[in-house]
Amino acid sequence: MRFSFSRLGGALCALMIPVASPTAPLFAQELDPRRDVVALGVVNGGAAELYLRRVERPFAGALQPVYGLSVTTRGQAWIGGGLAYGLELALGGVFLRASFMPGLQARGRGRDLGGPVAFRSGLELGVPLGRGEVTLGIDHRSNAGIHSRNPGLNSLYLSYTLRRY
Repeated sequence: MRFSFSRLGGALCALMIPVASPTAPLFAQELDPRRDVVALGVVNGGAAELYLRRVERPFAGALQPVYGLSVTTRGQAWIGGGLAYGLELALGGVFLRASFMPGLQARGRGRDLGGPVAFRSGLELGVPLGRGEVTLGIDHRSNAGIHSRNPGLNSLYLSYTLRRY
């Protein structure tokens, strides 16, 4: 059986649909701690990826500045910064987090994304673990049509987050 990002993405999205009772709110609270994230994953095409992020204190409601850097075993690299937003689901600490980061990428021996500009959007489902968190995430990088070639690149990763208070 061949690995499929679309099947995995669909399964992850299905996991994110909580079974809400009429008396329980869907979202318990917004998340706001600063944190450092280390993620290991795979991109379509099979290369392994190391993805590092730093998330800062919220500045506008629950929006948080986020900065990231990733490299693959094929020498493809990405660096960028943007915004993250997280919500704790009313399911015993389970949370959902989304991020969007414009950035620059270097192809290395990886997929040609059409040019150096690459926008990275991600979605994570996680749980607290001690002083940190463990998440399963998916994300997509593309140039959003800025360049004539725009095949996109998808990542699936498992991350550990250490909160910085």
